[in-house]
Amino acid sequence: MSVVKIGAGDNAIDEFVERIRSKLSDEQIREQWDQNIWKLGKYAVSFAKQGAEPRRITQENLMEQPFLEFARAFIAETRNRGSKGYPKQIYGLRTIEMVLREVFPGVAPNPASVNHNVLDRTVELCQQCFTTDVAAQAGRSLQEIAVLLGSLTGSTVGSWKNPLRRSTDYRVRTSEEAAKRRKEKLPAPSALDAIADIFFSTDRSTRDTVTTCVIALLCCAPFRISEILLLAEDCEDFIKGADGTEAYGIKVFDAKTSIKMTKIVPTVMVPVAKEAIRRIRALTGEARRIAKWLESNPSTFYRHPACPHVPENQSLTISEAAAALGIDYSVDQYRRVRLRALGLSGASGGETLASLTKWCMDPSQLPTYFPYVDYEKTIKFSEAMFVAQGRMLRADTNGYSPVTIEAISYASIHTDLETQAGRDKKSIFERRGFNVGRDEPLKITSNQLRHWLNNIAQRGGLPDEDIARWSGRTHVRQNEYYDHVAPDEYVERAKALGVGNAQLHEALEVANFIRQNKPVSLKEIVNSAKRPGHLTSCGKCNLDWAQAPCSKFLNCLDCTLHVCITGDPRKEVLRKIAEETEKDIELAEEEVREGTFGADVWLITKRRTLERARAILAIQDDPAIEPGRLIVSLVKDEFSPTMRALEKSKQMPPPLGILLTANTSAAELGDVKAIVLAGDSNSVYGDLTEAIKHESSDG
Repeated sequence: MSVVKIGAGDNAIDEFVERIRSKLSDEQIREQWDQNIWKLGKYAVSFAKQGAEPRRITQENLMEQPFLEFARAFIAETRNRGSKGYPKQIYGLRTIEMVLREVFPGVAPNPASVNHNVLDRTVELCQQCFTTDVAAQAGRSLQEIAVLLGSLTGSTVGSWKNPLRRSTDYRVRTSEEAAKRRKEKLPAPSALDAIADIFFSTDRSTRDTVTTCVIALLCCAPFRISEILLLAEDCEDFIKGADGTEAYGIKVFDAKTSIKMTKIVPTVMVPVAKEAIRRIRALTGEARRIAKWLESNPSTFYRHPACPHVPENQSLTISEAAAALGIDYSVDQYRRVRLRALGLSGASGGETLASLTKWCMDPSQLPTYFPYVDYEKTIKFSEAMFVAQGRMLRADTNGYSPVTIEAISYASIHTDLETQAGRDKKSIFERRGFNVGRDEPLKITSNQLRHWLNNIAQRGGLPDEDIARWSGRTHVRQNEYYDHVAPDEYVERAKALGVGNAQLHEALEVANFIRQNKPVSLKEIVNSAKRPGHLTSCGKCNLDWAQAPCSKFLNCLDCTLHVCITGDPRKEVLRKIAEETEKDIELAEEEVREGTFGADVWLITKRRTLERARAILAIQDDPAIEPGRLIVSLVKDEFSPTMRALEKSKQMPPPLGILLTANTSAAELGDVKAIVLAGDSNSVYGDLTEAIKHESSDG
């Protein structure tokens, strides 16, 4: 591992780089530190200069030292912290490196030279090179870099503030710009029509077949392209519903959770999905057989149909060696050139099948994570759907490799769906002539199809929970980023439902009233006859037998602080409570007999409520008692500030401690009446009032 010093006077940055590099716990980074492209799981980080082709790095377009070493350490430190944003940190690093070369020409770009002016110029460059949202991502990495350099060097660069922000949320805007942005997130109908035309044509090339099958599957359910490219050969699934009907689905490894799940394909798209899978399975079958052989027989050459029938250690002629490797040239001169280009001998007798086996098993010829397709070891090549023979997707080669394999990657699909500026490769639309006569060439992205399906689901009224589950999201709120239904369209839907109609307006007012959780009348309670609950002054609260009687309901009769006033016209509410409680008791007794859990607790509570209601009504209905007197219902052994106040007053006769019930004797009731009527507001009830106020304030 090479060691590059940042420069004299910049020891703090040197120490940071050395500390990160020497204490690397990430095996992937440790093994790839000196490489120009880091393959980190599903992501790749390229240390190419800004504007250069990130997948084809030469010495000329590689970041210059000593900034390159700092960039490596910064990415490693970000990943080590567990941040998932490390693949996007490279945007900020590339632009800073470019500005350092611009501001200090002829001087090696040094991170210690970063200051406010450099960062401000970098912001301008980000706005020129990137979209608004990508520039905002680069700005966040600039902010982190500034803070880090400020802490290392003690300079004021750490106080720099990132001015770049994400674009305005166009999803809730009605302007032309918002409509344009929404449209950009969705595939162009003409591009979809072109893909469909190619999919159902009979003159497709191998590359056409692979690309159209991938797009067809992406149109069947909201897959991520990474999920499609990691499909197993046996990915089809059939699920029976509760009604006995069978649904067709595709098993995928969810990109967010890496959990295997089945995404259901809408009935109308099932034939398309089955045909796409049939084509890919047939096209890649030989590649899976090669992968299985390489896994199981690493020291024996794969005997494909064109392989010469000779012993493993017998010297091969040039034509035999070419046939063994699938080099389809008829002239030995071209065969020699091709063999030498592969690092093999171009001489007759220079190779054997055994030596070719070693060449096939060399890490430079095998896929990076062989026998697995990816770093996470999701699936083996021998089991994967999207595995290709070497050179299968290249149009500039003569035949497939019968002994090497490769993964069908996102890059190979992406580059076939859009014309790449400055590159000779043609997109599928160009090869098939769909761009002829167009001002702008057709293009499509895999993520547009995910947005498109979510949009269809939104328009079709599929619940948010189902859309999130179908899309494999971790939270329902993530749906909003894929909802591109324009606000005007929602207005039209509302009008179609009758919004603005007088009768509907009245119905919506009722619905809004209920949504606010306000009590409603008994007539609005559904199936309340079979459910327990508590009657309030304006409705009823429905609960369940398994729930304990609610301690928050307005059953004031069970409150030891409750005081009634004789002559109060609201006694009719009390009478209604008594009538409804009698019905509740009958229902509770029936549930107790049936053994319903919790019904016995409800029965006790309801009986106590009825007893107190009847006792207080007896006093309220007594014409001998003049209006304005207090009626107190207390349990003698129950603690409360009220009881304490009465005891303190020394004026608490025994009758006040009697629980008022329907069976209270006339003599006892008379005593209670006398006590209530004889109460002195300046003594007993003065203390009682203060106690009630105190207990009320305590909640």
